[in-house]
Amino acid sequence: MTQQLQETLLWRGRTYEILDHPLAECSDPKVLARMKQLHGRATNLWRGYLGHWAVRDQRLWLVQLNVTLREEGGTRGLSWLFPGYPGPVPADWYSGELRSPRGKAERTGPHQFETPSLRVLHVKDGRIVASELRDNRAALKEKRARYAALQKAP
Repeated sequence: MTQQLQETLLWRGRTYEILDHPLAECSDPKVLARMKQLHGRATNLWRGYLGHWAVRDQRLWLVQLNVTLREEGGTRGLSWLFPGYPGPVPADWYSGELRSPRGKAERTGPHQFETPSLRVLHVKDGRIVASELRDNRAALKEKRARYAALQKAP
């Protein structure tokens, strides 16, 4: 599988890649109906959309969205998925973690990479409730060893 394009997050004046997809957690029936029309034309973007997020006043916002439609083959933006929102959309549907890789990425599989640490934002109903720097070295070491063993197998 091809390495997928990562969504981005603007936080504290810097832009970071994130490993998670908050839009996938949206349960609004109108949004879900539109999302069924998405098409992953490129092998590096199977989900059919690329979101750009921002944290403002401790809230998570979807600030830009690029989608590819299945039938029309065209692209649309944020206002197509969220009619009535001329600008950023508050992501109040999202609760979970937003993980951002930190440090030099190492190959841990044919199309997988891991970093020694992760910046993790904890989100509850679209609000940032905590952040942490998570040590990922143990997972990196384990996956690196597993990948090395796969490469040696006949």
